[in-house]
Amino acid sequence: MIEEIKKFLQELEESKVFQEFKKNNPIAYNSSVSKIQNQLQIDFYDPNEDKITSFTKKDNEIVMQKSEIFRKEKIKIPELKISKVKITSEEIEKIISEKYQEIPTKKIFILQQTEFPIWNITYLTQSLNILNIKINAESGEIIEEKMESALNFQKK
Repeated sequence: MIEEIKKFLQELEESKVFQEFKKNNPIAYNSSVSKIQNQLQIDFYDPNEDKITSFTKKDNEIVMQKSEIFRKEKIKIPELKISKVKITSEEIEKIISEKYQEIPTKKIFILQQTEFPIWNITYLTQSLNILNIKINAESGEIIEEKMESALNFQKK
């Protein structure tokens, strides 16, 4: 997935929609990357506007969408340093499959930055469990993991 991200970033930087965005938001920087199923999304944060602009591809066109930031408290959003990512999504899937006997029906991968880059992975599994695991993208160390039944989320 890292190569896919780098390829999309290059394509994005060459696109007119992104060049126009950077002209209007010169200090915006890459804050996260996510992949839900096969849809890759790259997010840029603009500290001046305190907004996230997301770029995806739809029908081979790059699409841009600006949105508010969902967070509990206003903290500085760090720049994602993709060059520091050493653990690939494929290696993470291997780690997860060795540790859990769950078969995913939906996968969400988010690459974001804290003091170091983190993979935040969520699987919805065939057995209706939700597995969330956070892994240091430099070292492969599991930072946090939890599994809950999706049935726990139903209204009572």
